[in-house]
Amino acid sequence: MSYVYVFLAGLLIAILAFSVRSMRSSKRPRQVLDNLEHFIEEMEAENDRFVEMVSHLRKKMDEENLSINNRIAGLTTEIKRMGDRLQSLERSSSFMVPEEIGKITEVKEPPSFLSPKYQEVARLLIQGKETQAIAKELGIGRGEVDFVARLLESEREGQ
Repeated sequence: MSYVYVFLAGLLIAILAFSVRSMRSSKRPRQVLDNLEHFIEEMEAENDRFVEMVSHLRKKMDEENLSINNRIAGLTTEIKRMGDRLQSLERSSSFMVPEEIGKITEVKEPPSFLSPKYQEVARLLIQGKETQAIAKELGIGRGEVDFVARLLESEREGQ
């Protein structure tokens, strides 16, 4: 804001210097002074409008920043909540409990209705491998391994 005042002061000095020089050679010094006063009044009015505009823009930016910060805080809370939920889900489905693995290993062969990919998953489950290890080995999600495990479980119960 101060650079505007410095600029205006410099401009005023230049105009005064010019007008003093012209007053010496002019026959109408009063008209020059009147013009100069009018110019100064216009500059002050323009400066006031400029200050008001900057003030308004600053207020608007502050409001937008507050809105953005509130949105970020809400999203951060949501991310934390989702992270906690994900950890909870990972803990609950990371590994099959040993008794569940034992039930699946009672199945002798993967069901024929499974796709070749799921038959491989079933073979590894029947061998007693953990769901997370199978998912990593085959490059599939643990949900798919759990799905096949549930199919094997329902197949075993159906026998």
